[in-house]
Amino acid sequence: MLDRFLGNSVDLDVFAVRGCDSAEVRLRHPAFTDISRTPLLLRIRPEDSDLIALVLDWAMREQAYPYREAAVGLAVAGWMETSAPLETLVRHLAAAMEQRIDTSGQLRVLRLSDRRVLEYVWELLDSAQQVSLLGPITAWHFIDRCDAVRSIGCTSADQDDGIPPESLRLSPGQWLQLEQCQQIQEMARGWRGMVDVLPRNYLHQLRAALAAAKRLGLVANHDVQLLAAYILQIHPLLASHHRVVELVGRSIVEGSPLQDALAVIPDPEGWEQIKSELELIKPQQYAFDAAHT
Repeated sequence: MLDRFLGNSVDLDVFAVRGCDSAEVRLRHPAFTDISRTPLLLRIRPEDSDLIALVLDWAMREQAYPYREAAVGLAVAGWMETSAPLETLVRHLAAAMEQRIDTSGQLRVLRLSDRRVLEYVWELLDSAQQVSLLGPITAWHFIDRCDAVRSIGCTSADQDDGIPPESLRLSPGQWLQLEQCQQIQEMARGWRGMVDVLPRNYLHQLRAALAAAKRLGLVANHDVQLLAAYILQIHPLLASHHRVVELVGRSIVEGSPLQDALAVIPDPEGWEQIKSELELIKPQQYAFDAAHT
């Protein structure tokens, strides 16, 4: 599936020449009135391994440039394994992506065609919701931010042969968690630029770092991301250190930039001292689950 929402230009000639069928996932939301912005499904036969390799290379290259990704997104949603007809898959994905909020009836789109959203929302779903998301899809493969192929799927015992009777629906709490997906992606791009490779649980660590920063009362996006970046670089418990708590609180009360407040800690020796103090705490004393932060 290809995501065209942000205007990614997609050259489909190579697929058309090879006889790959395609279908648009039509959505009723006003943002998708222009058909050229709707998700596009391409059926690639398993024996056409060169085409699969072509799309894989495309996916790897498009996330290698963070500034371009921030502007135009990522076009390759991933690869789905299914025996269902293309029309069945189109109907299923349209039903899963278009949802009405229970409290207001507002029509919203869950952009599963964006692999960053897919990866993020998958970890928020319970097992029944995961089955509903996949429907007739046996497995969904995509490239994560570690440049590795990640596969999601359910056991055959959990999946029906056809579309589940209940379409995917998110709870208000899950929609609320999804609102920080963009913030998570911004942080992930910055973090990726500072390390050779991200840890496998990077989403878990990002959610926990942002939650820790917000618990200190930070509201402005740039302040939240700044403290979260320090947490990722120094220690998971950084936001609990008395010196950091003091400086963040002073910044909030005085309305001064957090960057200036933290600048009083000598770099690098001051941060190294704080890190050494936090490392004295045994892991079981600060074990946490990002889902509860």
